[in-house]
Amino acid sequence: MIDFFQTSFSINKKQLLHPTDLQIVPNEFLVIMGANGAGKSTLLKLMAGLLKPSKGKINFENIDLTNYSAAELAKKRAVLSQHYQYAFPLTAKEIAMMGRYPFYNATPTVLDESIVCNAMEIMEVTNFANRSYESLSGGEAQKVQMSRVLAQMFTQNKEQKYLLLDEPVSHLDIKFQHQLLSIAKSIITPQTAVIAVLHDLNLALKYADRIIFMKEGSIIYEHKTSEDLPFALIKDVFGIDASLIEIPNQQRKLVVF
Repeated sequence: MIDFFQTSFSINKKQLLHPTDLQIVPNEFLVIMGANGAGKSTLLKLMAGLLKPSKGKINFENIDLTNYSAAELAKKRAVLSQHYQYAFPLTAKEIAMMGRYPFYNATPTVLDESIVCNAMEIMEVTNFANRSYESLSGGEAQKVQMSRVLAQMFTQNKEQKYLLLDEPVSHLDIKFQHQLLSIAKSIITPQTAVIAVLHDLNLALKYADRIIFMKEGSIIYEHKTSEDLPFALIKDVFGIDASLIEIPNQQRKLVVF
């Protein structure tokens, strides 16, 4: 469980996140949405422990997040950021193996190798495992990074784990957008949750269990995808009119702009 208690964040006198109360529990796919600059990535980075709150606090499994070391956090949550740069030339497999760094000392075990190979197979990147990461297209690199976090999420016990995805489908074509989000959805268990920043409202409605909408650094609405999405909300958050249409034989609606 991740709990925000009146958590806020400011930088250079600009408040990027206003005091926020929020709870994230295992066994759900939570999506964060909002216009550019709404505070989505800031919220996710605070959740990941990559930023420290200016005020308030965040508890991770009932312990203040700031009390965890980087090594401890790496075993409990995996983060897929928007951009990754590396100072040294690495292969795609070496990037994926980074997901296992928190779990071994000097040399990966047979289990680590197996986990990484399986993650790469799931993301369909095995065929360029030995290619230079720098030579990959944006979409290929994104899938390799997803392999890395999938490897990091592997667990043999019942400890809670959280997968944090910041715009994970931004470089992917339509097929692989759905593939990545389907895979993310498939790893959710009573001990596991996925939190993702997305821009596509229809993707969010298809895969999320809950959506939080942000505006100007505040959460203004929480929506369960089992319920209809209010028209006024879409206009308020995104500044655009929209309609909802029924999808035959499905228990959800399509947003049309």
